[in-house]
Amino acid sequence: MSASPTRLVVGAVVIGGDGRILVSRRSRPEALRGRYEFPGGKVEPGEEPSAALVRELREELDVELTIIRAVAGGPWPIDESHTLRLWWGEIDRSPVGAESHDRHDWVTVADLDRIDLLDSDRAALTSVRADHPTGRT
Repeated sequence: MSASPTRLVVGAVVIGGDGRILVSRRSRPEALRGRYEFPGGKVEPGEEPSAALVRELREELDVELTIIRAVAGGPWPIDESHTLRLWWGEIDRSPVGAESHDRHDWVTVADLDRIDLLDSDRAALTSVRADHPTGRT
């Protein structure tokens, strides 16, 4: 029996004008409640990853994402059946709460070490630090 294909999850490392990064706190599912992540979601079959990321942020945060470029490194494993890829991006307005998030915070890269970030997002921090577009951390 062959292993099932890995499903791609895409995330946005959204950067603000001051170099801070947007993180969103999960409100569901229960196992992830209270933990932070780079916002994003799953790529649907036949969908381009960057298009999926724009769609997910529109649906989840009610923002329009402009992708800058992929975060160097990755993909990062989430579990046996999902991997994570990240892109740097900018948004056109403040995000709103959604069904799966109850809070959105702008943090420095150093702050990311002090919050309860999802494991796969935490695994990407070395790349996020090294690849920060403005060089501000």
